[in-house]
Amino acid sequence: MENLRNNQGYTLFFVLMIISVFTILALSFTVQSTNSAKQNTIVEAKMQSVDLAEMGSQFYMNAIKNEFNEAKEVARNAQNDYLNSVDQVITDEILLVAQKKGITAAYDFLERKLSNSNTGLPRSKSIGTESSSPKFEIGFDKNSNGNEILLSSLVDNVATITFYSTGIESGTKESNDTTVKANLEIDFGQMINSSSNAFTDNTISYNNGSNSNTLQAVPLIQDPDPNNNLPTCENDTSSFINKKCQFIGDKNFPENEPTFTNSTVKVIGNLSFDKKFDFNGGLLYVTGDFLDPKGSNISLSGGINNSIGEIFIGGNANFGNLNNSKNMKIVVGKDATFKNNINGNATNVTICIYGNLVGINNYKDDSVKIYVKSEDSEAFDINGACAGGTSNSGGKNPSWTWDVPYIIKEDYNYNITSN
Repeated sequence: MENLRNNQGYTLFFVLMIISVFTILALSFTVQSTNSAKQNTIVEAKMQSVDLAEMGSQFYMNAIKNEFNEAKEVARNAQNDYLNSVDQVITDEILLVAQKKGITAAYDFLERKLSNSNTGLPRSKSIGTESSSPKFEIGFDKNSNGNEILLSSLVDNVATITFYSTGIESGTKESNDTTVKANLEIDFGQMINSSSNAFTDNTISYNNGSNSNTLQAVPLIQDPDPNNNLPTCENDTSSFINKKCQFIGDKNFPENEPTFTNSTVKVIGNLSFDKKFDFNGGLLYVTGDFLDPKGSNISLSGGINNSIGEIFIGGNANFGNLNNSKNMKIVVGKDATFKNNINGNATNVTICIYGNLVGINNYKDDSVKIYVKSEDSEAFDINGACAGGTSNSGGKNPSWTWDVPYIIKEDYNYNITSN
């Protein structure tokens, strides 16, 4: 009897132990299940926050790009407004200013769109209608409440837009919200779309009147090859007889005495020489400076049958003298300097200077006529002595068109962190 009672006690112990083990296991599974559910909820919320942040960055990138077409029109209008206010033949410098006006106007337009949270681009979007609905917000950082977007200054016509997109799963900002950084690098200079160089000629005709039939003065001497298609001149030659060629880059004649006879020669750069310079008809077109540092003997004359010779200098001109020059037209885009007085034997020479005349004061001679734009503006008007005729193109644009800003780089920082 006593042994039976002892066995029953041992059995009861084992029963209680088994019950305890199963109870512990049940509790462990319950806790693990609860933790897994909580972890899944956190992970799901985190993933939703990431998705919202990425969605916001894409949304804002597209919103910026959607403004590009209007930015193009803003640039074109700013350019035209400036050119329409200029009452003269349009020069390289004026065209460059017009381009800069257009680029700056497009940049300022996007800056206004980015900086004004009320009238500019939308800064947030909810995925639902309730206040607790998931959403994203655009701002400089997650603590700025969406009030700032960074737009860098223009450097060589390039600017960078930087913003952060924060995904807010609960509808209210929390410490575990995810933020994605985005950068958009834009080249506003690429808005200028031109099939050829717009600045091969120092003076370019432009119809800047409101009436499309308004006549405008054209340059006295035209660029013989605006697209720079002439063959390259032989670098070792100093004699140009019945030739058509061009030098790409500065050209210097330190020893040889260059002679131009009934030729068309274009220098895309500066032209300089140290000795005698003979020009016997034809056309010499220099886009840069014409340099005679030693005051050499310059002989300029028209070609056969007293034809008119032409020299165009886009930059500054430095002349030693014009001894015995005749039947010549000379255009200087900037300043013209004469070291010596013009020889009285020069005849039928017209010199048109867009800058200043240096070295000669109040020069008046029927055989050599010098016109300085600041003093003789009528000579540069239509049918004036320094105008080559009239133009009736009827167009409102110069030799380029405006396109949308060009995106150089677009990236997102996926090294995403949260507080």
